[in-house]
Amino acid sequence: MLGVSIGNDLSVSQHVQRLVTSSAQASYALRVLHTRGLDDAALQHVYRATVVARLTYAASAWRDLASTSDLQRINSVVDCARRHGYCPADLPSFEELCDAADDELFSKTVRTSNHVLHTLLPPPSTNLRPRTHSLQLPGHATHLMDCTFNHHPHALQRHTSSTWLNSLITNLFFPVFIIVIHSYIHYCIACVLSSRIKRILYCIVLY
Repeated sequence: MLGVSIGNDLSVSQHVQRLVTSSAQASYALRVLHTRGLDDAALQHVYRATVVARLTYAASAWRDLASTSDLQRINSVVDCARRHGYCPADLPSFEELCDAADDELFSKTVRTSNHVLHTLLPPPSTNLRPRTHSLQLPGHATHLMDCTFNHHPHALQRHTSSTWLNSLITNLFFPVFIIVIHSYIHYCIACVLSSRIKRILYCIVLY
């Protein structure tokens, strides 16, 4: 992809390094503009249009290939800009910015039939459970498949996380809860009967 470097081992560390370097250069340029009289509101607009746009460019394609240290380096760039006032204090983290971009991309792809990614969507689902979309979930095979658009954990699968949780509670926890309650009731009945039997035997011994 144009402007995105992915290594032979599917590492994006080189791409992240280039982003961090270019972001530092942009921050220096913003510092110069600030000393020349550019106000904070204009600085934040410039930062969002340059640095944030560069960080989130094609992030849906490479974000899930980034390691934890790569994501920490990107977030440190945003934190540094936040401390210097180049971006608003409530600017979301890099992960939250990517999640918002993924949601917007997924919604546009589902709604627009002539979208370039629309043909990559899975077929419609016949599942009657309530969902935020009507598409089938692709089969899970490898972690690499999770990093593709169809298996994106922050797009298609994230929209059905609540449904999966409800299904898990219904199919697993509820039957276990019923079994536990049933066993407890039997235990209480056994304790009551045992107590009564002991009293009867005690009375027989006395008489």
